[in-house]
Amino acid sequence: NSGLRLNTGMIPEMIPKLTERLDTIQNDYKTRMAYWKKSEDALHVMSPEDWATFSSEIEIRNDRFWAAFRNELIPAAQSHQSTDEIIRRMSDDFVDLGKFMSAKAEKIGATAYDIEQASIAQSNTDLRLVTGFNIGIALVILMMLIGAHQFVVRAITSISATMARLASGHLEEEVPYAARGDEVGEMARALAVFK
Repeated sequence: NSGLRLNTGMIPEMIPKLTERLDTIQNDYKTRMAYWKKSEDALHVMSPEDWATFSSEIEIRNDRFWAAFRNELIPAAQSHQSTDEIIRRMSDDFVDLGKFMSAKAEKIGATAYDIEQASIAQSNTDLRLVTGFNIGIALVILMMLIGAHQFVVRAITSISATMARLASGHLEEEVPYAARGDEVGEMARALAVFK
């Protein structure tokens, strides 16, 4: 027993407004189903078979509800017949739909959780990869700096020491790195002129 009763005396005045509201609800349902389909296509929360079963079941229940409402409940109310049995049946269908949707929601929730966990794992893997790549780049830069130190700074330090010895009168001192073809070699050749 649903406990719902229709005031059948008001039905004739309510029909146009009720029909308009029901059309809006039915269009909202169609929009919602299209959104769910689009979301499903993007997220793949259900297998194609599960989606087909789910959407088919929802369509069957939707069609059954609207058929009962438009073809049984409204005509019965308009003719002042009892609507108790129709309302009870529609209420039972609605409760059953709630159970069906709850079961699907649990399954979708579990699948969404699995997808989220896989995404987190992939993000962690990507983060480790990027971190490793950045550490590798930092090591390469460090090795380049050490190489630059060995290659340039040592040469300049050696040329500077030779310059100090030449300035103190040791003109027989050999100027190192004069054979290099870079700026260090140019500095060494320029220093050799002062010999």
